[in-house]
Amino acid sequence: MRTKFPFRALVRGVLLAAVTGVACWLAATLLARRLYYLAALMPASAMVYLLAAWLSYLRGDGLARRRDDRPAALPRHAAPPPETSDTDPRGNVPRDIVPLPFGYFAPRGDTLVERAPVPGESEKPGEGAAGTRLTLFVAGVCLSVLSATLYFFAGVGARYFL
Repeated sequence: MRTKFPFRALVRGVLLAAVTGVACWLAATLLARRLYYLAALMPASAMVYLLAAWLSYLRGDGLARRRDDRPAALPRHAAPPPETSDTDPRGNVPRDIVPLPFGYFAPRGDTLVERAPVPGESEKPGEGAAGTRLTLFVAGVCLSVLSATLYFFAGVGARYFL
């Protein structure tokens, strides 16, 4: 199945970067009274967005789980010995011992085994945790590019008295 490109998350990221850029400009001109500080505020806010996106990715990946958050070990169902009354005369496993579903052991997002829907996860591309990570990442990249562009072409941050 082909997924659509998450334009909504990209637009949100650009809008977030624009709002943050204006807020940094206002803080630099009104509070600090020097445009020089714009060159410090914009990369700092870009790093905050990129760090938040990265930490969100690590949390979704399971790196930040505590031992208590991990799923409990699956019970191992051993077939009873053939002489017990729980088995049929041929020694087959009783019906109440059900094998584990294959999807539990499949890698996340595998295309071979369809993943069961997770409550709270959105079906639309660019929504949910992945959309938020993409939005934060795009905002961080946009602010970084804008900051570098202002520094190299307009000289913002190159001199203190600007």
